[in-house]
Amino acid sequence: MQQVRSNQIETLDAVRREIVAAQAFLGKALSDGVPVPPKPVNPTISIGIPIYNRHAETQDLIAVLCWQICQLDQHISVDIHDNGKDERNVRFIAGICEIFPFVRYRRCFCNVGADLNISSLYMLSETPFRWILGDDDLPAPGALGQVADVVARHGDKTVTLFHLGNLIVDAELRDITHDKDMPSSQYEPGIHFLDMDRSVLGIGREFLRMSANIVKVLPFHDIVERHLVGLGLSPICFNLNALTHGKCCFINHPFLIYREGDKSHWISRWPHIAHYNFPRFLGAMALNGLLSTATVDSFFNARPDFVFGENAERASAFNHRNWHRMLTATELEGAEANLASNDLMSGLLKDWANGRPVEIDCLVHGRTFRPECFGEIAPGFFEIDERLMYVITSADGSGSCAGFRLFGIPAFGQAVCELQTWVRDDGQPPVVSSLGIRPSGENCPFRQIAAISPAPGRPILFKVPLGQVEGPVDLEIRFTLDSRQPAGTTALCVLKRLVISLSTIEGCA
Repeated sequence: MQQVRSNQIETLDAVRREIVAAQAFLGKALSDGVPVPPKPVNPTISIGIPIYNRHAETQDLIAVLCWQICQLDQHISVDIHDNGKDERNVRFIAGICEIFPFVRYRRCFCNVGADLNISSLYMLSETPFRWILGDDDLPAPGALGQVADVVARHGDKTVTLFHLGNLIVDAELRDITHDKDMPSSQYEPGIHFLDMDRSVLGIGREFLRMSANIVKVLPFHDIVERHLVGLGLSPICFNLNALTHGKCCFINHPFLIYREGDKSHWISRWPHIAHYNFPRFLGAMALNGLLSTATVDSFFNARPDFVFGENAERASAFNHRNWHRMLTATELEGAEANLASNDLMSGLLKDWANGRPVEIDCLVHGRTFRPECFGEIAPGFFEIDERLMYVITSADGSGSCAGFRLFGIPAFGQAVCELQTWVRDDGQPPVVSSLGIRPSGENCPFRQIAAISPAPGRPILFKVPLGQVEGPVDLEIRFTLDSRQPAGTTALCVLKRLVISLSTIEGCA
């Protein structure tokens, strides 16, 4: 361990020395104003840099890239996409492009967001492999030549992703941050070839560390495309998309210097990305057959801290395995549904992590589950107001019925449904309410599991066992009028409570 620390300090010292040399080299080149003689361009790998209002760090990175590339037999193309408003970067990079023919610059017309800026570098790549480097990260001394050589030797049809060992340092390059759970601590130094499942288990969330991956540019699966922009997941979208076509080459050597510190956008959104977006994406990949569900279960069971943070030890193994499934079950539509779902999942996360019973209040979070009414319903009389759902049914003399359905309720394990209904006590006709269930996503009839005859004017609470549930479910609440009622008769039916309680029994998933 002491030797590892000594080697890391030596690498960091070399990084600082190289920055000084690279800045001097760049300053002289700009002062001389003589374009660098052209060389053949590497046909296999290119570099993309998304920048946003950092200047000193951007200068360091571009200086080091120009310094290293000019020492190679082939130039490596560098594309810079600027999503910021720092005019110093505009002037600086304009001068770079005049001297170094392998550097190209493109400025976004406005702040298009990190994901879209990063994705544009991937999709506009002119080489099979793209290395997207954050504007505050650095290649280690001599890394470009060695990385280009490894990609040229192993970037065949079977290898679609290269994951680089990295040295995590503070923003000022003064000290090293060691993470005992980094993949580099789990593997011997050298090159390792991993299939998709082993990559997820061994590297996992490190695929979100954009600069540590060189990815093959391939068409996106639909499910990947839907998670690509706006969720802070673009790096892992590229990486897992590539792994569906091949395997990962893990180069366990610190070729990347990853600066912690001023990553304000990611830091501010990290809890949301880690707790919701990342597990949801893995669950969606498994749901669509692009990733093994068993692998995703094993990953979250082995590393619950990725989702549950400091409360990981207090959440059961059942929760570790099923959190990504819970998230995947909610197919969101629109901003309102997104807010409702985030609120629901936040509550579940807190309950699970704090050892409390888990309940899904289907009325409070009703809009998450895409409510749909059916039957003979008077116009305008199907409402959700967070606690009550109202349905007015109109009899036609033949026992008409009406009701509503909720879709994609995330339930796993032993589940119980609490149902409370109420009918108006003013002489309205008898009403029978029933509860039906079916697996979500299956276009099959609802299976009736309970029938209830509410007493007029008095709410009645029922507990209905749902049995062992192994996936999201759809529920149907149906109200049926007595068939002997004359046409034109109406009844007001209210559902006051619809809650699913989940039992965290081990081994039920």
